[in-house]
Amino acid sequence: SSGINAEWPLRPGSNTNNNGNQPSPVVLNFSSINICGMSGRSQFALDKYCYDKSIDVLAVQESYTVNKANLDLKFKNYISDNNNSLNKGSMLYVNNQKLAVTPLPELSNMSSSIDTAWGLVSGKASRFIVGSVYLKLNYKNAVTDLIRMLDAAKKLAVQLKAKGVIALGDFNARH
Repeated sequence: SSGINAEWPLRPGSNTNNNGNQPSPVVLNFSSINICGMSGRSQFALDKYCYDKSIDVLAVQESYTVNKANLDLKFKNYISDNNNSLNKGSMLYVNNQKLAVTPLPELSNMSSSIDTAWGLVSGKASRFIVGSVYLKLNYKNAVTDLIRMLDAAKKLAVQLKAKGVIALGDFNARH
């Protein structure tokens, strides 16, 4: 898994530092992990990891399940791929104390050969389109499918007034 810190700029005057003139950035922690099968033990480990590392957005790949009871994490709302984990599964979790996530199935439905969970992640500061992506190793058009999704997500970001697009996941090595 990997972690990324991102500062979401706030609207002027919405939050200020001690001087009262500069907006303070909102720092969110992003992480992605290939779980190789969601179980009670992996749920516990992910809950602990998210708590210990203050993870706000977590992309999970290879859940190997469509059982919603196996996908719940504490203090996290989530969306899952539209393929019912046909290609191993992908979920996107957000810290429900800071953020909301709205599914964007129009992006995920662009390929039935890769598992993706795309959502509009919104917080007080702004919104982004975020995708949890799993590109299976032997699917030759995986990168082409992902690029089509990213292009569509960029256009959708303009419509939804999102600040940008973030794709996290297991892209498998491509040579």
